[in-house]
Amino acid sequence: KGFYHPEQIKVSIRDNDLIVQGEHNYKDDTRSEKLSFYNSVTLPLGTQMEQLKSQLTPDGKLQIEAPFYEPTLQQIEMSRR
Repeated sequence: KGFYHPEQIKVSIRDNDLIVQGEHNYKDDTRSEKLSFYNSVTLPLGTQMEQLKSQLTPDGKLQIEAPFYEPTLQQIEMSRR
């Protein structure tokens, strides 16, 4: 199972970038540790970002889904402006 709990992971969108970041802190009498990550990927035109969903699977993997519709030529031309 993964180190991260749902409340330790943040999934967000900035412009067309999907950003996933997380931080896990652990401390006991003998040690302490801090794990963190940050990842960003540009989503293709046609990704329905307002319908993006994320969840941790039972085995601790982060699953992110969003519908995708092939963009029309007009949408492609508008995104280039």
